[in-house]
Amino acid sequence: MAESNSLEQLFKVGMSREQFIDKYTELQQTSEKKESSIFSDKISGSIGQIFDMLNTDGNETLDENELLALKALDNSDGGNVLSDSDLNVIYDKLSKKITEDFDNNTPQQSYDKAVTNGEQSTGDYIQTLSSDIDTIEALIYAREDSSQSKLDEYQTKIDDLVMKSSKLSNEFKAGYKDLSSKIKKMKKDADKISTQMKDKENQIDEVQNNIQSIQSELQSADESTNPDDVSKKQNELEKYKNNYSDYQSSYQELSSKRTSILTSISNETTSLSTMSKTAQTKDLSLKTKIDDIKTKMNVERESAKSDITTYQAQLQKLQAAQSYALNQVNPSGDVITDDYSDEDTANFNYDAKALKSKWNKKAPWLSDAFYSKTTAISQRLGCDPNDLMAVMYSESGLKSTAGNKNGGATGLIQFLPSTAKSLGTTTSALRKMSAEQQLSYVEKCIAGTKKMAGFKSGDKLDTGTLYSLVFLPAFAKREVLTSKGSKYYAANAGLDTNHDGQITKSDLRKRLQKFKA
Repeated sequence: MAESNSLEQLFKVGMSREQFIDKYTELQQTSEKKESSIFSDKISGSIGQIFDMLNTDGNETLDENELLALKALDNSDGGNVLSDSDLNVIYDKLSKKITEDFDNNTPQQSYDKAVTNGEQSTGDYIQTLSSDIDTIEALIYAREDSSQSKLDEYQTKIDDLVMKSSKLSNEFKAGYKDLSSKIKKMKKDADKISTQMKDKENQIDEVQNNIQSIQSELQSADESTNPDDVSKKQNELEKYKNNYSDYQSSYQELSSKRTSILTSISNETTSLSTMSKTAQTKDLSLKTKIDDIKTKMNVERESAKSDITTYQAQLQKLQAAQSYALNQVNPSGDVITDDYSDEDTANFNYDAKALKSKWNKKAPWLSDAFYSKTTAISQRLGCDPNDLMAVMYSESGLKSTAGNKNGGATGLIQFLPSTAKSLGTTTSALRKMSAEQQLSYVEKCIAGTKKMAGFKSGDKLDTGTLYSLVFLPAFAKREVLTSKGSKYYAANAGLDTNHDGQITKSDLRKRLQKFKA
């Protein structure tokens, strides 16, 4: 297995952590990312942790010995060759490192170790857990992907042996080749449908959340509620119910289609196996070689199954720890008991062209793609795109390269170095991204803080709440976010718009109103 060009560019002597992540980000934008599972979008959030696993001496750069050790992790690929086989070992080491604090501890014990008796705040602990969960989920995908790639390579070797046999007729070889090509095409079709099904699942989840949210609003309506608003909500509810029915129907169609293809793959694979056995009877020299490859395939299947089972067990431990932490105290030590209620979420407009028409004079450098992505992200987050634009304008003037020399913050929402790290990147990498690319991290950050603060995925976010998820997420369910005398107030006293010694969501709302287009 030859070393891929992209891996060769990424794993180089002298690479610092930031350079490693920067190069990874660059390679992800090219077609070369398909050469290895590490360049999958699902792996991107764990790339910083992968570097840390490699940097065994802790000197912040990769040296020749560390890269040689990486190449030697799996000798099945040639010993001194860097491949996905070596990366699989790194993935395994990383998963064990992530969960080592949870192996013998209950969720409470892990929480106490990190927060009560440790140096982390609850928010930082939950954010770390969220990042670790994303990493383990990514490793499961990577292990599945690399295993399937290895199995495909083994099957290709078997196919090559059959096609090169001098004792088989050209007619037999042509039939074998056609059948093999047919199976490969069907597998690609099945993978494509699986992706479509996942997208449809996300749509179903989103519309379910919207239905539940509107139903809750209608149930809380009373005599003082505007009848027009009730009627509008009922119409909106009916629309979502129709969407739900359509999505479910579409999902079932995709599922049936995939099942049919998988059945055909199974049948055709059996036929190919039969042809392979026929080939072995006609050319006895093939049997030993093919049996050896099939043994390796079985070993790989069992190995992948074992690894994935281990990862899934580790994932359950992390999820249990996260669930416990989410029910605990926020960084101040006060229990969050406030019920969330939105105020200005009824008329969100997810029209990218309308958003651009509002903001184009303030930020003429932003592209149509930026506005399209902002509206899509806002819809997933449950916020007003105009509010999200105002938050980013307040923080950075909508300039992705904006930075704060004192705190090291950078980017559209002024990512702190610690925040960037928890999101699987660095402030240096963020500065080199386009505004459109950086939006992905804006979404990841706010989606994470929304969950951390205890909001449901379908909860809509009013102006003040959205900003509080960027400013002080642990307090986002409260009106009063911080008061004079606290470190949070001292560092952000300018946000106290009425100078009453408190920074409230109303203060944040007023601040954003000044920036809205």
